[in-house]
Amino acid sequence: MKTSVKDAGKVKIVGCEGKLYLGNGDEDLAKAIKTVLGEGHKKVVLDLAGVTAMDSAGLGEVVACKKRAMDSKAEVKIVIPQSSRIPLHVQTCIRLAFDVFEDNTKASGSF
Repeated sequence: MKTSVKDAGKVKIVGCEGKLYLGNGDEDLAKAIKTVLGEGHKKVVLDLAGVTAMDSAGLGEVVACKKRAMDSKAEVKIVIPQSSRIPLHVQTCIRLAFDVFEDNTKASGSF
């Protein structure tokens, strides 16, 4: 999996592309979030639009992102478009724990 970080005003957008599995992407996501939070950013959007598959380890890492954010007194919002290839049962779990939006503009504007 590939991660990227973009600025959107006072919001940092962490984008993910590819498979988010144990040993394939989960560590990259953890590193990207830790870096953004370590820089003191308090508003983070995790863009999962480019994620093509996710297993339970990937879901666990997404949830861990929220815990890291809370520990840093920051907030994370999630982007999952309707066309997402993330399994519906995984999307449902994410929606229970996060505010989920269709795109980065809506997510960034919700802070």
